[in-house]
Amino acid sequence: MTLTLRDLPFLSSARPAVAWTPAQLGASLRLWLDADDASTITLNGSTVSQWRDKSGLANHMNQSTSVDQFTYQPGAVNGRAAVVDTGVPNKNMSTASTVAMNGSGMSIFGVGRTDSHPANSGVSRFVFVSNRIYLGTWFIDSAGNFRPGAVAVIFGSGSSWTVTGTATVAWEDTLRIAGGTVSAAGSSTTYVDGSTGATRSGAWANFTGAIQLGHLGGSSQIWRGPMSEVVMMVGEIGTSDRQRLEGYLAHKWQGAGASNNLPSGHPFKAAPPTV
Repeated sequence: MTLTLRDLPFLSSARPAVAWTPAQLGASLRLWLDADDASTITLNGSTVSQWRDKSGLANHMNQSTSVDQFTYQPGAVNGRAAVVDTGVPNKNMSTASTVAMNGSGMSIFGVGRTDSHPANSGVSRFVFVSNRIYLGTWFIDSAGNFRPGAVAVIFGSGSSWTVTGTATVAWEDTLRIAGGTVSAAGSSTTYVDGSTGATRSGAWANFTGAIQLGHLGGSSQIWRGPMSEVVMMVGEIGTSDRQRLEGYLAHKWQGAGASNNLPSGHPFKAAPPTV
């Protein structure tokens, strides 16, 4: 059969949909960790010595000390593999080199579940960059109330913090898609399972630093649970890309349609995004 120009509309309409992934975020992507991609995991027995970055920038997470390595568990979350912090002090990983976040703000999203907290604390570090970024749980919400285990995204300038956080959503015992954005001017917003949490304004500064998973240096801020996926971007992610990222993460880790925690009005509640 010979194809002519008149066949182009048919060929275009027949193009199959391709699943959207964080790779579609382009040059803004700084870190992409995917525990279900076994090719990115280097094992030391059943523990993880390296978790490789899929952004293309080689911002890999490393831990050479065996006793401080996270555990790798196939099928741990919705049938998918996860990197798990077992709750022993000083389990952590970090980038070997610094990561530049110099631009118009930044954005970070993570999928995980924290299974327990130290008594009267509710503080657990998932992702941390010293005095700049904190993703995890906190004991004070954005309104200043004591709420152990509240989802928190905290942005800093190096000398002060802006607790964006949430007032009512807890991370404990529930697999969450949690994250936040901050503009160049310091306006920050938290998102949990596709819904907007709190919005705050405060100090923010560009920075270059190492990124850390878990907590190094004590037992009061241990994560205790699976870490499934982390996506970090330079710049404040736009609404359409944020919703695509939420849809991608929700269908992958929480399930399709009614099985995921996205709100009913979310554009990707029923089906994951495609390109």
